[in-house]
Amino acid sequence: MKTLTKRFLTTCLTSMLMLGLFLGLDLGNTSSSMAALLKSSNDSVHISHAIIAYSDGSENNTIYKVVVNYEEQYSIWPAHRENPSGWRDAGKTGTKQEVLEYIKQVWTDMRPLSLRKKMEELAKNQSDLSQN
Repeated sequence: MKTLTKRFLTTCLTSMLMLGLFLGLDLGNTSSSMAALLKSSNDSVHISHAIIAYSDGSENNTIYKVVVNYEEQYSIWPAHRENPSGWRDAGKTGTKQEVLEYIKQVWTDMRPLSLRKKMEELAKNQSDLSQN
């Protein structure tokens, strides 16, 4: 149970960081805090490097790839880097602007997959109850 909770927390923190970067927030001072929170996790390395990769001023020449996690949340990642734990390639690479445009087109429902499924289940159950 602890491993599942830690994995979920790690994925949430990674998602928050990647979303912050996606929105253009300055997270330069956050890297050490987040890395400390996850110091016993392998993902802390990815998180601290994500901050460096996005805040080192080399964005103009960087080729990015679109990545997606098991909750169907999208983000961008430097194409030359190994994906963070829990993220897989979505099949699009390009400049930052190109991959962000792609994400705008394909990520039309910002709710995590688990929330969408739960809401569908609740709606179905309510529908079933109203028919009886």
